[in-house]
Parts: sequence; structure tokens; C-alpha cells
Amino acid sequence: MFGRSAVALGAVVVLFAPQASPAEPERDPAPAADPAPGGDLAPAADAARAGEPEALSAEDEAALMAFIVQKIDEVQAKVMDKLATKMAAKNEARFDLVIDILFVLSLSGLLLLLLPLFLRRRYPGRGRELFKLSATAAVMFVVTMLLFSALLVVFKSVQAELSIATNPVVQLTDAAFDALKDNLGELGEFPDELVLPPLEQLISGAAEDVPTALLSNAAAFAHDVTVFKSLARTFSWVKDILGFLPILLSLLVVALFLMTQKDIVLTIIRMPERVISGEATAAEVNRLVRHRLVAEALTTGALLLGLAVLMVLTTLAMVVVAQPAAEALIGYVLVNLLYVTQVPEASTALVYVSVGGTLLFIVLALVSLVLGAGFLLGKWQKILRARFADGVPLGSHKRFIRLGSLGFLWILVFPFLFILAAGEVIDLVLAGIKDGDWTMALASGPLILVLGFVLFYWLLRGLRTQRYLFRYKVAPTAAGAA
Repeated sequence: MFGRSAVALGAVVVLFAPQASPAEPERDPAPAADPAPGGDLAPAADAARAGEPEALSAEDEAALMAFIVQKIDEVQAKVMDKLATKMAAKNEARFDLVIDILFVLSLSGLLLLLLPLFLRRRYPGRGRELFKLSATAAVMFVVTMLLFSALLVVFKSVQAELSIATNPVVQLTDAAFDALKDNLGELGEFPDELVLPPLEQLISGAAEDVPTALLSNAAAFAHDVTVFKSLARTFSWVKDILGFLPILLSLLVVALFLMTQKDIVLTIIRMPERVISGEATAAEVNRLVRHRLVAEALTTGALLLGLAVLMVLTTLAMVVVAQPAAEALIGYVLVNLLYVTQVPEASTALVYVSVGGTLLFIVLALVSLVLGAGFLLGKWQKILRARFADGVPLGSHKRFIRLGSLGFLWILVFPFLFILAAGEVIDLVLAGIKDGDWTMALASGPLILVLGFVLFYWLLRGLRTQRYLFRYKVAPTAAGAA
């Protein structure tokens, strides 16, 4: 799509620019990487064009391209396996941390056994009864917290199966390899100099993804290496944020649970004093707590099921956006490589706008998906809690169920429709750019992606939909809902 068009335009500018191309700047030798299975990369590439120092024949070019594609496939398989294992381990560690915190919180309920020490002066001579009621309250508190921990353990196994598919870093990394292969034909006569060193970094572990490896390799061509090093760090930071997005929804469920447990926890804590003072009987308090426990169990179970569905839907949206987004990112990284090799005084600001703008678009698109899912999940938690705990019928929220569901589907679909439309617009813009106009070639696409996404997201009610999902009020009682 527009990634290939951008690179093609860069190649045209290189070939037909008015000024003579400067000699290739001296490059520091790349750090030696441990040889990968199958041999070193560079010697094979040199052999493919042996005897042709200035240009490749059609046969040698085909052989070189086939060799590079084969190496990309090999590196892609290794990197994706390693990345999948790493992401699964990270997600499991995060879930284990949350479960451990909930377990510690549940044990804090045993502190209720100390209540008789604080109430004995107020109710003298009733220490035995106070201790019995405090022990009952402690057991209730521990059971309440362990109940949710158990549900979270069950969901952990479900999330483990979805962790690879639901991780945008995995999707973007895989799509970046595919985009790199798709753009090989647009890199001029010597694509090995732009592609093989990054592959060596990926094999040796010096880089974990295609954009970082390409940006690190770009420093060997640029007069000002700071910009590419800075962009590589920025992409690493963005990647960490994107990797945290899937677990964010799960942590939201935990936060919603803890926030809504305030009432039942306070009821349990106050139970001994209420009973001993005659405000309520132990049977009444026990019945209330059991009712709320059952309601919270049903709410949390339904919410975790809904979370799994939302994660699948959000994943599908991420997958369809990842391919064109990665193609755009790789395309503009490669165009910038051509730019710094051909322009002695390459503009640092232009490189930032070109690559940084594409990164910003990816972040905006994926954050929009996660925010929509999070807001919808939060409202469903309140609706389900009102249904199971307070008897509010689901029909009282039928307008939200209809509009909220349609709005969330629009939030899922919009980034994909936008990037397809933006690709066509960018292709038209690039086709009309004059040879040698690096500013328009590098800046037009990312600016269209970022500014166009924000503008049309607002015009087509994306922000209004997010605000509706966030602000919808759920009354706590049937009378209030009516």
C-alpha cells in the first residue's frame, strides 16, 4: 500500500535527483555477530554480486533477493518464537503478581480477630461473643477475597491462550517482517547493505524487532546518528507501552472488583459491633453477606467472560490494523535510510516527523481500541452488579446495550477503515510529488495519518462514543434506574 509507494518514491528521488549523488560516507564496521545456523549473511550477499562492483545483473539481483528473503524468513521464525515465549512469560508474571497481592489482602482479614481488643471496653463482659463474631467476620472477608482470586486464576489460563494473539507487539513485529519482504524491490541496487546488518542484529539479540534494528543500522549511514538512536529508543518505549495494553484490561477488572468491594467489606468489618449492639442479628448480617457474595461471584464471572470476548474482538481489530500500520512504519524507515545516504545535510527534524509521526499514529489507533474496551467493560460491570445485587433488570439499560455495543464496534472498525482510506490518499499525494522533494515525500504521509486520524475520529463521533461509554450512569437500585 502506501509503504511501498513511499519507498518507491524514495528510490525515484535517488535515481533522478538533480544533484549528483555524493559518495557513500565511510561507515564504521558493524559489530561482529555470532554466526547464525546456515552461515554468515554478508559473505553470501557478496558472492551474489561477485564481479559486479557497480551494478547487478538481472540474474544476480534475483539470486540476491531470493537469498535475502530466505534469511528474513529464517530470522522471522526465530524472533517470533522467542518473542512469543517472552510475552507469555511476562503476562504470566503480571497475573501471578496480581494474584499474590489479592492473596495477601485476603490474609489481612485475619486482623479482624483483633476487634475484641478495641470493643471490650465498650461492651464489657461480652468478650467471648465478640471474639466469635470477629472470627466469623474474618472468615467472610478471607472467603470474599479468595473467591475473586480463584476466578482470576481460571481466567489466567484463558488469557494465557490469548496472550500471543492479543499482544499488539507480536502482531506488529510479525507484520514488520512481512512489510520488509514486500519492500525489498524498492531499495535500489544494494538492498543487502540496508537489510542484512539489521538481520544480524536480530539473530545476535542486539535488537528485538525490525524497526529498532533498521533504525540502529541507519546510524551507520547518517552524519547525525543522534536522531536514529533517539527514534530507536522511542520505538522501544512505544513497544513497551503496546505490550502492556492487553494486561491493562485484566488489571482493570481487578481494580473494578476492589472498588466495588468497599460496601461488602465495610459490612463484614462492622458486623461484630452491629450484632453486639443489637442493631442487627447475626443471621441478618450473614444473609446479607451471602447474598452479596453470590452477586459478586456472578458479576465477576460474567465480567471475566465478557473480558475474554472483548479481548478477542480487540485482537481482531489489532491484527487487521497491524499489517498496514507496520507497512507504513517500515516503509518510512526505509525511505529515511535512502534519504540520509543521498543528502549530506539531512534534516533531523524531517526524520523525526517522518518516523515519529507513523509511530504516533500506531499508538493513537491501538490506545483508542483499548480505551473503548475498558470503558465498555467498566459499565458492564456496574450493570451486572446492579442486576445480581440489586435486582435491576437488564432491560432498563437496553438503550446503552444497543448504542454502547454499536459504538464499540465502530471504535474497533474505524482505525482499519481509516488506514485503508489514508493509504489511497497518501498514494495520490506521493504520485504528485516532484523528484527531489524530500520534505513532501517524508512528511506528507505521517502528517496525513496523525492529523487525519484525529480529525476524522472527531468528525465521525469517535470521541463522542468514547465519552458516552465513559459517562453513562448506572443507578444502584431498581427504583433509581427507573
